[in-house]
Amino acid sequence: QDYFQANKSMQNTNLWEVNVLKATQQINGSDCGMHTCHNMRLIVSGGELNYPMSPELSKEMRVKMQMEILQGQLEN
Repeated sequence: QDYFQANKSMQNTNLWEVNVLKATQQINGSDCGMHTCHNMRLIVSGGELNYPMSPELSKEMRVKMQMEILQGQLEN
């Protein structure tokens, strides 16, 4: 809220640009947070969002995210 108040131009939503991207969807009902974080990382790094999702990939992404949090930095 303080950021919005300090940056009045952000309050004018007519200036916002909305991009709708097609992305791979999660394949279960329990990985939504991890899946969202992974997709956001791909978006900011210019990666492709059309990767093949599988239970194995979900597990790999979760382990990688845990390690990055514990180490306090993101891997490439």
